[in-house]
Amino acid sequence: MTDPAKARAALQLIEYISDRLTQTRLLFASDAEHKKAFHGEAAQAVRDWRRSAVCMFPGCAERTIVASHTLQRAGPISPLLEDDHVLTPRSYKGRLSMVKIGGAEASTFPGYCAGHENAFSSFERGRTIRSETDLALQIFRSLCREIRRKEFDLARLETRVADLHARLSRDVEHEARRLGVEFSTFTYEGMHLNLAEDYIEEAGRTLAELRALHAAHYPAVERSGPTGLEGIAFEIELPFPVALSGMTDLHLPDRTVMCLLGVIPQDAGTLIFMVGPPGSQDRINGHLEHKTARLPLIDTIERWMIRGTDHWFIKPSVWRAIPAARQRALLAEMQKADHSIATPLTLSIFDDMRREAAAVAFPPPPAVRSPLVEAYVAEQLNRIC
Repeated sequence: MTDPAKARAALQLIEYISDRLTQTRLLFASDAEHKKAFHGEAAQAVRDWRRSAVCMFPGCAERTIVASHTLQRAGPISPLLEDDHVLTPRSYKGRLSMVKIGGAEASTFPGYCAGHENAFSSFERGRTIRSETDLALQIFRSLCREIRRKEFDLARLETRVADLHARLSRDVEHEARRLGVEFSTFTYEGMHLNLAEDYIEEAGRTLAELRALHAAHYPAVERSGPTGLEGIAFEIELPFPVALSGMTDLHLPDRTVMCLLGVIPQDAGTLIFMVGPPGSQDRINGHLEHKTARLPLIDTIERWMIRGTDHWFIKPSVWRAIPAARQRALLAEMQKADHSIATPLTLSIFDDMRREAAAVAFPPPPAVRSPLVEAYVAEQLNRIC
């Protein structure tokens, strides 16, 4: 027969464990200790991101410099600078905002050793991407940055979860002794730590997919063969005031894959690319079906910024010209995890570009005015209101 006192003690221990699994701050002695740990982790993350790692060229064991560029200052970042700064979205304590960052710091990561940094010198010196080799190298370093970021985020989360596990085990053992309850181990489901562990598994799968893209593309980098990736790259004489490089989900009929996006300011316009794994060409073609039409392309790039990736840098005056209420609405849209780059966006970022493109798409009388075009242009201009 169960001892009522022991049963009550066991229930108390279960409640104790449940409280700490649903409110992990209880694993800290005080709110001050919790905040100190949080800020300490944030500061450590900044230091770790600036720390040398192993070069990302296959077969190279050399240590990296601490600031390789995905988008270099003396290239795509340069035309966006105002007072030597750009704006980029950053999240802190769950709040997304636009922050000012120096041109030399924008888009840096610990990517390559000093020797392999020279691989990118051809288009870095010329400040523009002119050849297939230049494009292959830009795609390569965009991929490398995404891999290193995912490795970094995954390592941070694993460290965080391990620390919480250690704290939980220590506290539970102490409370069990206090209550006089004997137990060997415990499991839990549907709690905050389970969600973190699920994310670790998902991040591991994503990292494996990114590394597969890296391996498939590398022959084009070392010029031993073509890239194994599919996609579109084109230049348009339309100077977008943003530089973007990032990964997003691309939904194929039978699966979801990772897709690389790029918006690279050039001397005479903008280089735009979208690449993915084998089997993604048709969906990429459909996504960029109207790539030569200015209004649809503006709409596409804005969706990439808001629905696709947060790794972009914008000319400060362009963002500051957006009314504050619309700025807040755009940042709120960025945090909607259930949306994709195919999800419509009804808010404008590039107001001046949109007005100019609308004037070209729908000239004033006596030009022929199509009702369909008129409705489309009106909807586009309504996004500025």
